[in-house]
Amino acid sequence: MRASSEEEEVSYIDCGRTYECGDLKNISYPLWGADFRPRSCGREGFEVECRNNKQPLIRINGQEFRILNISKTGNGVKIARNDLLESDSLCNQNPTVAIALNYSLFDYASSVRNLTLIYNCQHHSTLAGSLKNFTCDANGQTVYYTTEERYLSKPEAPFIQRNCNLVQVPVLRASIDENPDPIGREEVEQVVRQGFEVDYSQQLTFKCNQCERSHGRCGSNATDGFLCYCRNNKPHDIACHPNPKFKACEPQNCGNGPNISYPFWFSHQESFCGYPNFQINCTHKSPVLTISNHDFIIKEIFYSNNSLIVANAAVYDEECQAPRHNLSLDRTPFRYSPDHIDFSFFYNCSEEPPDQIYPFPVDCASNTTHHSFAVFHKEALMNMNYSLDWCQSSVDVAVDVAENVSFNKLLDMNYAEIMKMGFVLNWTAHGCSNCQKSGGRCGYDNNEFVCFCHDGPHAKTCHDEEGINWQVKIIIGVVAGLIGVLIMCMVFFIYLRHIRKRNAPIYVKSRDISSDTFSSVKDVENRSTYHGVHIFDYDELLKATDNFDSSKELGDGGFGTVYFGKLCDGRTVAVKRLHRHEINLSTMAINKIQNHALHELVDPYLGFESDLRIRKMITAVAELAFQCLQGEKDIRPSMPDVMEELKRIQSKDYKEEEAEDKITSADEAVLLKSGPLTLSPDSVNSNWLSWATTPNESG
Repeated sequence: MRASSEEEEVSYIDCGRTYECGDLKNISYPLWGADFRPRSCGREGFEVECRNNKQPLIRINGQEFRILNISKTGNGVKIARNDLLESDSLCNQNPTVAIALNYSLFDYASSVRNLTLIYNCQHHSTLAGSLKNFTCDANGQTVYYTTEERYLSKPEAPFIQRNCNLVQVPVLRASIDENPDPIGREEVEQVVRQGFEVDYSQQLTFKCNQCERSHGRCGSNATDGFLCYCRNNKPHDIACHPNPKFKACEPQNCGNGPNISYPFWFSHQESFCGYPNFQINCTHKSPVLTISNHDFIIKEIFYSNNSLIVANAAVYDEECQAPRHNLSLDRTPFRYSPDHIDFSFFYNCSEEPPDQIYPFPVDCASNTTHHSFAVFHKEALMNMNYSLDWCQSSVDVAVDVAENVSFNKLLDMNYAEIMKMGFVLNWTAHGCSNCQKSGGRCGYDNNEFVCFCHDGPHAKTCHDEEGINWQVKIIIGVVAGLIGVLIMCMVFFIYLRHIRKRNAPIYVKSRDISSDTFSSVKDVENRSTYHGVHIFDYDELLKATDNFDSSKELGDGGFGTVYFGKLCDGRTVAVKRLHRHEINLSTMAINKIQNHALHELVDPYLGFESDLRIRKMITAVAELAFQCLQGEKDIRPSMPDVMEELKRIQSKDYKEEEAEDKITSADEAVLLKSGPLTLSPDSVNSNWLSWATTPNESG
């Protein structure tokens, strides 16, 4: 039941007000409270209880948190677990309960790191000298603690996880910096009482931002769908005054068939709603696409992979539905699917086709002396000594046989029924997914891609984020990270070989290099290999690049200059010469990963700060990189394990709606494989396994 205009005006007024609870000011969307702010002005999962008129409390996954303040941008809050705010709370709380966010609504801010608390240890001697601790007044229990993120990758970690209970409490990095070495229970509790920051899900904030830019007030309907309340107007889905081009490009249909949207557009729409050559007409309530002067009915569109199923419109309209002309896709944005098969028509043939090839007669184009028919695999016709010269003309038609059509069922069909199954075409056009995810509608205006949003056109998305599709960005990041690690390891290895070459024989034992993880095996060219990768002498690279001659430079990268080289056997190589300061790269990378400073290592255009899925994927790669940079050989993964893990990360489906499961289960699996490094502050009580003992994952 729709709200009356009076109710809508009341909601506009109510949702424009901010509220207070104790010291917390400016409570607004998506927060609401039954006693002070209407439900229609907030979202499900953000109800605030103003306890005793002074304590603003919110429940997240069944745990009670106190809201300490709201961020200046309104896109997040600082919270603290309510039961940890009391005196002596670290001694009284249940040591098996960890904090777990609802990741569909919240995510940890970059300012957060973990405080690891260790309870109920059966053997204290191992911990006494390595960890700080305090003693609980009430029961005399010794509680060990650390703020070192890489602690769980240390040699004693397996012992601790077997014999103790671990709880990781998210805290502010700044509070740890202010208390770098707390000496007692009260100091540790003070760090915990300062709470930690969480950001609202981007899906909750981007619509509100657009609504407020249109002078609306953010809220929701009875089913928790977003509403933008507008003055003297009915509420809108996103903004009060939608941009006319956004409105013009609304998806539509012809009555039958799929919804039509970018890159397709209807002839009655504005041309900026789609690409040239993608215009659709409605004929008998069906969408019809014209390609090279041939009309095709659109049966299905798969926008996610740029493909559609079409069928020749002539099969539905003409009395003799047999095709008379071949379809050319030259100079069109379309191409055939590689899975299609040719269905070949032959007209006015002087000889009947042999029955062994299962011909489909075309009676409407035959007479008593000449025969017309269609066959699959016309090469079989020629193999039976049937000359194609006996026919006046032929046409090849693409067909994709439906999966539920068996061979016997296919033989029972006539040629028109086969053609009505249609075939798959792929198209080429600028991707639209990022624009759509930001709430926009894609278009093509003045020969450029445009994202039409409620507040006007944008270049890429309604957030004005630059960059390419997130999966492609992550693949590039994964590959670049792997190449960077390999280059650093290879150059360092070459450097050691060059130093040792002066005093060592050609055949060296693995321990004469730098670590017994390296296995040097000489090949027929007297060149070492490491897990199948060729290892080159420094002198060999000098010769290949003419002493790194400037004329051989191919370009400059983030780690050094790349040179063109030619080996003595004639093979060409690209050689990267690192800058002098890169000897400290591994130390820098370890520190950044430990200190939750991945954003300082990652190109901002990858969307690390703005896209939850990208952040989780990059975090998984960073966890793997951390293991690769360890000094102890038992912790480092082998190169095959690295490749396997990268492939697993690349193939994983990082959907935002699965973010919670991803962090609490799948990310734990990654941490277990890598001997766990906890970057997201919610993992607890995991059994530590080394790379050598972890079985390969499937799926």
